[in-house]
Amino acid sequence: MREQFLVEVDTEKVTDLAMLNRLFTSWVEQVYHRRVHSETGQAPLERWMAGAPFPTPTLDALREAFRWSELRKVAKTATVSLQSNIYNVDPSLVGRQVELVFDPFDLTDIDVRFQQRSFGKATPHQITRHAHPKARPETPVAARPRRPGSTTCV
Repeated sequence: MREQFLVEVDTEKVTDLAMLNRLFTSWVEQVYHRRVHSETGQAPLERWMAGAPFPTPTLDALREAFRWSELRKVAKTATVSLQSNIYNVDPSLVGRQVELVFDPFDLTDIDVRFQQRSFGKATPHQITRHAHPKARPETPVAARPRRPGSTTCV
């Protein structure tokens, strides 16, 4: 294309990249797509249209096509980390490397896959308890009355 297009362009009249892009687009649509190709024996536009009608992807297929994927090793606690967040996964995956498939704009919906099989969703890890259930809660010490004449250190 370079040898065919650039020889037709008057480079002295091209003032900027936008103008060059307009000229190139026009040349592709009017000349290149309509010439018979030496290898295929067809014009590129004719060959393209022979494949019509083109299937329209479903919304689910489009969504899946633009999801991201990252590999993570599942910790002993059946958790994985992604973008500084911790998620719970199926405990049978402990020690294995899994694929996390997700929308980078919504980290609440993450699919977990292992060996091309789905293992459900990763759920955000919730820390629920920080003390033993039988431990009594600490009670604040009541303020002691000050003795007359005593000073407090600051």
